[in-house]
Amino acid sequence: MKKRILAIAAHPDDETLGCGATLALHAKKNNDVHILILGEGMTARATGNSLLKKNSLALLHQNARAAAKILGAKEIHIGSLPDNRFDTVPLLTIVKRIEEKIQKFRPDVIFTHHPGDLNIDQFESIYRNGFGRIGESSPAVKVIRCF
Repeated sequence: MKKRILAIAAHPDDETLGCGATLALHAKKNNDVHILILGEGMTARATGNSLLKKNSLALLHQNARAAAKILGAKEIHIGSLPDNRFDTVPLLTIVKRIEEKIQKFRPDVIFTHHPGDLNIDQFESIYRNGFGRIGESSPAVKVIRCF
């Protein structure tokens, strides 16, 4: 039976480093793999010229799309939440983005950050938003795995 797999990550490359091989295996088994990246991924580290920042961000997103293609993902969505500043975003904004994707795609399995991850964006995006409620909002989700 074909499964619907969703990886939810805070930044571009988190999903590749955290569960990329598993996503590729699911894609190879002809399962539908989607990736939701909540944040833009680099502006907290960028300095100097704003055009250079914009070009670097565009390249990061291009690389994330290329990696998703290599992994066999059918869809990748890269959000625009501010890098390493998810704690400045209203909690409801983060929750709505996750719930919208889950309700639209109706995954059987979700891969996401481990609760012990110390990065503020990963904590904010996954655990502070009440991730345990996913089963309530989408009964299709049967398994949640952490990386």
